[in-house]
Amino acid sequence: MLANNSLDNSQTGGSYAAMSSEPEMKKASTKRKRERSRPVWAEGLKRMYDSVVDEEIPDDFVVLLKKLDQASEQK
Repeated sequence: MLANNSLDNSQTGGSYAAMSSEPEMKKASTKRKRERSRPVWAEGLKRMYDSVVDEEIPDDFVVLLKKLDQASEQK
């Protein structure tokens, strides 16, 4: 009878959906836990990075970049 059950399972393409979806549920749960358990310093680091990205480019750099653009256009 056991052999018959495994034969039926293989013929139906492994219809044990509850068993096959169990790892998927564990992965999703682990991902949520990881997102919630983000270290305290990670948020501070992200804020610091965002503030640096949002800073304006100094005028000296803007002038330098324009000169470099003009030099590359002349070649």
